[in-house]
Amino acid sequence: MSYIPRRFASTLPKFTATEAANEILQRFGKKPISIRTQFIDPNQAQLLSLTLGRPNLHRNVPVTGTAPPVGTPLPPGYHLAYFTPSILEKELGADGSDRTVNPLSPYTRRMWAGGELEWNQDPDQLLRIGQTVTEITEILSAEPKKLRNGNEMILVGVEKRFENEKGVALIDRRSVHFLPKPPKFPNFKRTEESV
Repeated sequence: MSYIPRRFASTLPKFTATEAANEILQRFGKKPISIRTQFIDPNQAQLLSLTLGRPNLHRNVPVTGTAPPVGTPLPPGYHLAYFTPSILEKELGADGSDRTVNPLSPYTRRMWAGGELEWNQDPDQLLRIGQTVTEITEILSAEPKKLRNGNEMILVGVEKRFENEKGVALIDRRSVHFLPKPPKFPNFKRTEESV
C-alpha cells in the first residue's frame, strides 16, 4: 500500500490580513523604521568583488590584493554588502531574515515580490569608497490581498534611501509578500503496511 500524506485544515489566523496590515502602518506611522550610518569601507567592496569574480571593481580599477582607493564609485548593487542589521541570531525570522517589518502572526512566511533601484545620475552624488553614508528605511505601504484560493496575504512596500554629503545617491524600493505559516502536519508513523 502506498503512503499518501493527508492535508489538514490549518487553524484560523489570529489576525486577518487587514488587521495585520493596519498594525504595521500604525506601528511605524510616518516615522522611519531605522536610520543607520556606515563608512563605505574599501576592504568590504574589494571582498565582494573577489567573491563575485569581477575582473575590476569599477572601470579601470582592477581587483587586486589592494583595496580600491578612496573616491572610487561603488558599483551598482554593492550597497547590499553594507548596512546589515545588527541583531542577535535568536531575533531573526525562521528564514534568517530581519523581522522588523514582519506583520503579526500568522503572516510570517516571507517571499520576495520585487523591487527597483533608482540611482542619482549626477557623478558628484554617487556612493563612493571612503564616504560616510546614511541609510533611512521607511514603510511605504502594507496592503491585504486575497489569493485565488481564498487565503489572505499582506504586501509590504519598503523604501531605503542612501544619502551622502551631497544628498540622496540611491533609492532602493522593495516589495515583500507575507503569507500565513503553512499548517503543521502530524508526524506519521510508517508501518510495514503503509510502505
